Amino acid sequence: RDEEDQMPSFDFAHCIRSKTSGYLQGIDDTELMEFAKSHQAVIRLLRRPGDFIRENEPIADATRIEGWCDDHADHVCHGFAIGFSRTPTQDAFFILNEFVEVATRALSPGVNDPFTAMQCIDWLSVGLVKLSRRQLPSTRRVDSDGNVRIITTKVNHTSFVDSMLGQLVPYAKGDENVRDYFVESMNKVTSISENPDLNHLINEQVDRIQS
Repeated sequence: RDEEDQMPSFDFAHCIRSKTSGYLQGIDDTELMEFAKSHQAVIRLLRRPGDFIRENEPIADATRIEGWCDDHADHVCHGFAIGFSRTPTQDAFFILNEFVEVATRALSPGVNDPFTAMQCIDWLSVGLVKLSRRQLPSTRRVDSDGNVRIITTKVNHTSFVDSMLGQLVPYAKGDENVRDYFVESMNKVTSISENPDLNHLINEQVDRIQS
């Protein structure tokens, strides 16, 4: 079993809702950690940077805190920076989505610019190689005493591959040159990568574009 699956579960009693609408630009882990530790609580984040949040939408849960009130909820809300647009500061998918957006626009009938799409595939392939060498962070953040205080949303290889390749495949599939270039680039990535799980997900997208 996964190490995180063996960690204790928690009962969440309080739902924290957003006070405003916009894109989640960042989360202040330090502030939330201090709040959770001071109240001997655990905070579970329900959204991640880059997500669009609507006013009154749940953004976090907390385990039971004695005397819970609006001030507690407001304090947690202050740890969420929400603004008009996405930013790359904490949004791991921001730049990746930019490349995918440029590529899909380049492949639209009105533009028909396959070379730009190929350049985007080049840089997406670089991102996949870097991803193959990194260990994804745990969803559980602990305080100085080793107690779990924050549980984040889970980001896995499937999330990245879906974002980087899954949205691009339907557009690249329609252009023979781009399709062949996509397959060649992904084959190079899997030949470099020593991450079998990631390689499997990439190969699934290669099969998808060739079907």
